[in-house]
Amino acid sequence: MGALQSRVREWALQLLLGSRAECRTNALRACLLASDVASEGAQSIIKLVATSLIANDCMTDGVQLLFLIGHGNDACRYLQAHGFWSKSFHFAKP
Repeated sequence: MGALQSRVREWALQLLLGSRAECRTNALRACLLASDVASEGAQSIIKLVATSLIANDCMTDGVQLLFLIGHGNDACRYLQAHGFWSKSFHFAKP
């Protein structure tokens, strides 16, 4: 993991843990973010959960999980398929 990616991850963890809104959900997200998601098994489970969330109208949560495991292209395709073209464009641009 690069230095910039590490700093972004640390910032995201602090933001999640410091938030009072959705305290339980954000705490679980912080745990997931802090874990090692590089293994093939972890990525498969996270992708399965993400697609299930998207299918159950939890688009934001599913998209966040896909980005967490480096599947941003898939996340953008789901956004486009659900009519969120501007969000997809925002995330897709370099």
